[in-house]
Amino acid sequence: MGNVKLSDYLPEKYRGGYSDESIERIIQFGKVTSFEKIKWVGISVLLTIPIHTWDLTLAFVFTYMLLRRCFGGFHFQNKNLCFAVTVGFTVLFSFLSAKIQLDTINIILIYVFAFATIKTQGVVANPKRPIKPSLEAKLLRHGKVTILLIMIIQIVLYRYGRIDVSNAILFGIIAAFANLYIKNE
Repeated sequence: MGNVKLSDYLPEKYRGGYSDESIERIIQFGKVTSFEKIKWVGISVLLTIPIHTWDLTLAFVFTYMLLRRCFGGFHFQNKNLCFAVTVGFTVLFSFLSAKIQLDTINIILIYVFAFATIKTQGVVANPKRPIKPSLEAKLLRHGKVTILLIMIIQIVLYRYGRIDVSNAILFGIIAAFANLYIKNE
């Protein structure tokens, strides 16, 4: 029995003209990326359990990851630095979500910032992995729908007294969109 490859089980209609080797590289990239995200969330939650903000961490991470998936953003050259900064900001924003009460004016300003960023920055690709214009348009459409759905959830949470979770979502929005202004090298 030789090595079993996942690409051996991928139906032809999903191959998109890619070779088995390319498919295996894509699968490997997905595994590594998934592991990194699980590690980030796990460590961030563990660090915020003592300060009782682990639920806010999950709200922040969920928002940030959804928006980052659609709009992209900055990438550090050093993966360890990237990981440390990401965990640090996640813990910081979770803590701030519990301590700061954003009023309606601040919430409106955050959404103005988000929509202005969508208009001016659009989707930011990694220079090492440029994206096709058709995919960019699709991501932009998905991103606009995603931010509207997040806004509805955030407003409902705010209205029903979950100010802390509402804040965590807003900080996720700030982090995701501020990230688009930092230029990749």
